[in-house]
Amino acid sequence: LKANEIIRREYQVSEHTRVYFGEWHTHPENDPNPSYRDTSSINELVLSTDVDKSIDGLILVIVGREDIYWGYHDGVQLHKITPKII
Repeated sequence: LKANEIIRREYQVSEHTRVYFGEWHTHPENDPNPSYRDTSSINELVLSTDVDKSIDGLILVIVGREDIYWGYHDGVQLHKITPKII
């Protein structure tokens, strides 16, 4: 995927100082969930050998029309999380 190429390139060009820790985007649905493309892209980055592993996971936020999906990939799988607003 093009985004993953850019992430890898920026990591290399920055001499390993720019680290990807997550992303957000929108889905045109009321109650969004990660698409196959979303999970494939994140899995590819987590399993990559040329991206900094100093961060133990990635954050995913998908904004829908009525709700927001919050997720965290722990290096093994993507977990839906429910943030507590205080």
